[in-house]
Amino acid sequence: MKAWEKALRKFLKDWEKEDYVLAAMATGSYVAGTATKFSDIDVHIILSDKTKWRERGNKIVDGYLIEYFANPARQLKKYLAEDYKDNTRVDATMFMTGKVIFDKTGVMDKLTKQAKVYFFKKFNKPDKTWIELQKYGLWDKIDGLRDLSHKKSPSFKLVYYNTLHAMLKTYTKYKRADTAAPSKIDRYFTEPSFRTAYRMDEFPDKKFASLFMNCLLTKNEKTMLKDIESLYTHIINKMGGFKIDGWKVRSKI
Repeated sequence: MKAWEKALRKFLKDWEKEDYVLAAMATGSYVAGTATKFSDIDVHIILSDKTKWRERGNKIVDGYLIEYFANPARQLKKYLAEDYKDNTRVDATMFMTGKVIFDKTGVMDKLTKQAKVYFFKKFNKPDKTWIELQKYGLWDKIDGLRDLSHKKSPSFKLVYYNTLHAMLKTYTKYKRADTAAPSKIDRYFTEPSFRTAYRMDEFPDKKFASLFMNCLLTKNEKTMLKDIESLYTHIINKMGGFKIDGWKVRSKI
């Protein structure tokens, strides 16, 4: 047994004694084999549906920071549905890649089967109104970025990275895809082994991934603007094009 798992089992010892605690599952980087010295141990504690509360906290055990999430099973089912609605598979991935520490009733098997449905279920296609509003929103951000560059504003880099994140979120939803958290996006785009560890498919647009990485790696402000404009042009072309002159969108109230 690895040292991190020994620390986790020591932490869970008191929880496991409680009648209202049904199961526990470790997730995240330690289970996936991608942990660094800055990683914590994520653990989900499954409570009986009769429980009227949930709890989240942190505890250091044997030098390991343990972040725990205690929820009734019904609440985790709700999280799965909410994730899918928001075009993400965070919780579904958790169940598909996690390591069961203990399971008194078989509840983990039931939750994993439900998670599997959401994990493989295609996200809904965005409607035309959403697409048009997103295209305008990205144009507005790029226009503002150009203005900041022209004025040599110290806010340029802040807005640059915020715009880059907005592009990632918008295009990911448009492509009906899932992606990694911002802190891991470079590994998701460039490391097949990382995607395998988290059971993630390669992003469905390789050119987007390449252009996005160029934007992340660029340091010079003039090059930053040029690179993010190239990314913007690629996104807009893929989403059907955009012209600000005469742009309008009409939607139902």
